[in-house]
Amino acid sequence: ADIFFVIAFSIEISFRLCAEGLRMYSIHHSDFAWNTFDTFLVVLGVVEEITKQGWKESIDLSAARVLRLFRFARVTRVLRVAKTFSDLRIMISGIMTSMKSLMWALLLLFLIGFLFGVLILEFVAVELLAMDQAPEKYPEGVELMEASLRRHWGSLMGTSYTL
Repeated sequence: ADIFFVIAFSIEISFRLCAEGLRMYSIHHSDFAWNTFDTFLVVLGVVEEITKQGWKESIDLSAARVLRLFRFARVTRVLRVAKTFSDLRIMISGIMTSMKSLMWALLLLFLIGFLFGVLILEFVAVELLAMDQAPEKYPEGVELMEASLRRHWGSLMGTSYTL
């Protein structure tokens, strides 16, 4: 996996060298520090991969272990990329600040659904009671209609789900 990243970063440095030339290492370049740091990390990664492939079992690489600490510094490359995603950062910040309003809106939606569920459940209960007391007022198939009402609107959970 490390070799993949070394190759990818080497290609990136090569593309930047082709695009900007040696000007990217000029002190007057706006990204001079980042370019130098990136190149240092890529060279360090290439040297590490070569030493890992060449001397796998015979040489103690204690100096290479010290250099491995610089691998941790690769994480700082994310900081460099993060500044280019300022629009994304603004959008995420907007979403996070609107979460409180979103939660209140969801609570209001839940309460409205609950109130309508109770209201409809009450109407269905009255209708089912009327069906039981005067079945002659309803045409044939009252059992089918009653079963359908009980299935879809017979409980608060069923009513809320049906809504």
